[in-house]
Amino acid sequence: KKFSKRHILGEGNKYVKLFDVIDKQEKKYDESKVKESFKGDRFVNQILVAKNYLSEIILRSLSDQYSEKEIDFTLFEQLKKIRILIDKNLPGSALKQIRKTKKLAEENFNYSALNYLYEFECLITARKYTIEAYKELKELVNIKNENLNQLSNTSQYKSYNLILNLISARWSYSKNKDDLKAIKEILEIPLIKNEDLAKGFSSKYELYGI
Repeated sequence: KKFSKRHILGEGNKYVKLFDVIDKQEKKYDESKVKESFKGDRFVNQILVAKNYLSEIILRSLSDQYSEKEIDFTLFEQLKKIRILIDKNLPGSALKQIRKTKKLAEENFNYSALNYLYEFECLITARKYTIEAYKELKELVNIKNENLNQLSNTSQYKSYNLILNLISARWSYSKNKDDLKAIKEILEIPLIKNEDLAKGFSSKYELYGI
């Protein structure tokens, strides 16, 4: 409701009313009651559109909340700001944000966010058009590729961990030979058998989980 007051003008109060009407329905959603609440209002003729818009408003407000307390959300909010600064041709301000955001991403092993940050840094460096920039860009590309390898490595371990979790959950109530075979196959995968192939903290974390 606070979000709608700040961001939705005009018919914003009708979306709040729609939210309240739906929220008060304790057992299951009843569209006839919703239409009854808006009887005589043109708003009732576009309930489907209004519900979709209300859903978007709720997601946007939750996104704002998560951005304040979840590191991953904070990082991707920062990425949007950096992208804007680059588009507005403010490379100096963008680089300051990149340095600050990179530190946070590294501390939390967020290789996905780091990949975007290196992309932005490469883009800014490529626009300097100097010999020094050429050398700097080559170094950045190498670092970016190393990060991509780390991202890929961690992603593979996460995938195997998810598969094993799924099988383990099934195993608790329905043991069968297919599940046992699948577990054995996973444990024979070179990435799982050889700990040295797990690059970095995140990959090892997933491996030990497996």
